[in-house]
Amino acid sequence: APFDDRIVVSDGLLYPLAIFDTEGNSLGHIGTPPPSYQQITSVGLGAFAGRQTTEVLQQWYDQFTTIGGLFRVGDDYLVVVNSRLTATPTELMRVDAYSLDIYSASSGRKLAEEVALPPGARVLAGGQHLYVLTSQAPESWTILRLSPKPATLAARSDA
Repeated sequence: APFDDRIVVSDGLLYPLAIFDTEGNSLGHIGTPPPSYQQITSVGLGAFAGRQTTEVLQQWYDQFTTIGGLFRVGDDYLVVVNSRLTATPTELMRVDAYSLDIYSASSGRKLAEEVALPPGARVLAGGQHLYVLTSQAPESWTILRLSPKPATLAARSDA
């Protein structure tokens, strides 16, 4: 997630998130995993050989969660998308977002944790707002334009 003088990056699997300046120098780390976070586990050589790939992959995917994306929202917020992987016969790796964590871009403090997303939602983009796809074909496409409310986030972070 790019900001004016820095970028926040993730490998998609592990916390904390890394912060770099525009010259590539490390500025430290931010972020703590939400309560639902499960760290990825390693698999042995040949773990997926000779078996029903979709079923074996799903059993492994069920053991961990991912960081599905980092989005800048306005100048004030960093949004982290919490996700799980799903294996289907047509998609061996589908990313399914289930919640959001919201951080202060200036202080790195977590303001809200595990804000639930509707099932099947996909976070499309950040910017001045956060854009979330909540339904698609064959139903009508619905894209929500969300803006964090500072007063609401302050109240949630103090609870």
